[in-house]
Amino acid sequence: FENPKEGPLGYLLMSPKRASNAPVVLMIHGGPHSCTTNFFSPILLCMASMGVHVVMPNYRGSIGYGEGYVHQLPGNVGRMDVDDCMAVLKDALDSLGQSADETTVHLFGGSHGGFLVLQLAGQFPDRFKSVVARNPVTNMLSLVGTSDIPDWCWVESMGTQGSQQGIWNESVATKMLEVSPLRWARDIRAPVLLQLGARDQRCHPTQGLYMAKVMRTHGKAKVRVQMFPDCQHSLADKPEQTADHVVQHCLWMGLGNS
Repeated sequence: FENPKEGPLGYLLMSPKRASNAPVVLMIHGGPHSCTTNFFSPILLCMASMGVHVVMPNYRGSIGYGEGYVHQLPGNVGRMDVDDCMAVLKDALDSLGQSADETTVHLFGGSHGGFLVLQLAGQFPDRFKSVVARNPVTNMLSLVGTSDIPDWCWVESMGTQGSQQGIWNESVATKMLEVSPLRWARDIRAPVLLQLGARDQRCHPTQGLYMAKVMRTHGKAKVRVQMFPDCQHSLADKPEQTADHVVQHCLWMGLGNS
């Protein structure tokens, strides 16, 4: 759809038949340079069986919309992608009308999607009912030293030009912290479930653990950590692990009561 402020934005929408005042899940892909497509997903299957609308934004930075769309995001994470997700949510709710309960919107995402759901929950603390973040990025600065792709932190925080300098200084550290969800930990009000893989080499579990610690110490929201000892980044090493995290996140959102 054409957004007056952000320009063309894409998203997918999965809706139950004959829905009325149904809850909404804003399900955000990771990457960020990937995209949501019309694919089979056990998560979608579970939510569909519970009669919820699922909105899946392909914010700027996603692939599939041209090279220019991809390259807009580096250096603008935490702002541009957040704005796009909110614009998509508004458009989806407008099109759904009375079939959706616009006061009951949940957040779900993993990796950079986890980064985004925590950003959204902190920047718009009164908008969302619950949050599920799987192996999220919470602190760009510390992730540089623990991730198997430290260059990702440079590019997404500083942009493609800024990242080529590769020089540590105060401004780089400040920028990485400024774009991190950790800065919003005190402001989040929706209950947060952090699902972490103990063997994750991409987003080390300390990313989620420290976020939980700060929220418990200084925050306003309920937070729970669910650790998967044998799982890596996808939390899908074995079928039973996939089933576990899907069921747990639906229960956290209260979808089983819908």
